[in-house]
Amino acid sequence: MRVKAITEYRTRILVVEDNEVNQLVSKAMLERLNCEVTMVNNGLEAINAYSPQQFDLILMDCNMPVMDGFEATRRIRSLEQLTNAMPTPIVALTAHAFDHVRQECFDAGMNEPCLSGCLPMIAHGGVSGLKVVCGRISASRTSAIRTLV
Repeated sequence: MRVKAITEYRTRILVVEDNEVNQLVSKAMLERLNCEVTMVNNGLEAINAYSPQQFDLILMDCNMPVMDGFEATRRIRSLEQLTNAMPTPIVALTAHAFDHVRQECFDAGMNEPCLSGCLPMIAHGGVSGLKVVCGRISASRTSAIRTLV
């Protein structure tokens, strides 16, 4: 009798992005890093995707129609508190480098703002690029990112 080997764990990432080109690029880059990617178009879809399953990381666009990333993050944090779930790292994807936008990201409950151009940096730097971008994420969740190594 042959026993099947346990498959390698794939980091589960929820990408919340309304721009179709950005969706295609980010999905391709993350899948190249062997991540399991779930793609949604806005904050409301993010909440609906988050509820039934757990992700290791959420990459959240800030400015989207229907519901922006700030409100979606606040609602996800509220759901986590209601269910006593461990907070999922949320990295903001934003084109703005202004201090007030960075502060708004933190105020909403995001772990780290990341300029929109960070995804190519991740792809170019591979796993180490992902670790740099996620450097401020709490140690309790970085093990999921380390599994990419």
